[in-house]
Amino acid sequence: MSSKPTTKTSTLLLHSEAVAQACRSIELAEEKLDLAALAASAGLSPSHFQRVFKSQVGLSPKQYAVAVRKQRFRDELKSSKTVTQTIYEAGYDSPSRAYADNATPGLMPSKHKKGAQGETIRYAHRETSLGSILIATTDRGICLVEFAEKAEVLGILEANFPSAEWQEAEEDWQEWISEVVAQIDDPHRRQSSDTKLPLDIRGTVFQEKVWRALTEIPSGETVSYPQLAQSLGQPKAARAVASACASNRLAILVPCHRVIRGSGDLAGYKWGIERKQKLLEQETKNQ
Repeated sequence: MSSKPTTKTSTLLLHSEAVAQACRSIELAEEKLDLAALAASAGLSPSHFQRVFKSQVGLSPKQYAVAVRKQRFRDELKSSKTVTQTIYEAGYDSPSRAYADNATPGLMPSKHKKGAQGETIRYAHRETSLGSILIATTDRGICLVEFAEKAEVLGILEANFPSAEWQEAEEDWQEWISEVVAQIDDPHRRQSSDTKLPLDIRGTVFQEKVWRALTEIPSGETVSYPQLAQSLGQPKAARAVASACASNRLAILVPCHRVIRGSGDLAGYKWGIERKQKLLEQETKNQ
């Protein structure tokens, strides 16, 4: 005999359905949907809907809409359309809004279309307590941090920024570069609000959700892939979470080393299990 769902369970199911419908509405909308309209469709007040949506999706409705537009914009740019045409077809109401949104993920619209042609990437190779590191920046922030030997630098830059112009970082960029090294060497600096660095990253809607969640894991703590997927409101997405972690190009700054298997094993780490273990030991000891 099956029992009736509890009131709490029924409410959670209704909320999940409402959020799923809101996500579809945002994804299909040709124009912006305001919070009040989405909340009304869900039968909730705007403030309650905002809390429910963020608890299940990991982003606010506005952040989700921005991420959807950015992803649509990048996908459209892969076709032969002009940048201006793509801006409007992606759901932006002006070129300036598209440029503002896409400044955060790294490359400006026309440079996305040309494979980063004309973009200047400044880079430096430094030694840290955890090994040699490659640091790359744009005008907007740190775009890549990889553990790598000096002989690997040009190959990594070619793989990640094939059409960009690469320049060794000069004095103007040393503050950012020195801070990256300091955060690798000193666990205390990794969680300090006074030492946050501007990050110039880009990814799919899902990757950005995962990376945002990673930056919120406190130093000295770990979560499992299933736990992280659950926190994003997608409990069946543990493998996708692991894939997003493996796609991270910002070692330490986006702390994918704080994610482990559900069994407690360290699992894979693109920069080596021993390095991951050392990072976690450092952070635990400095609590």
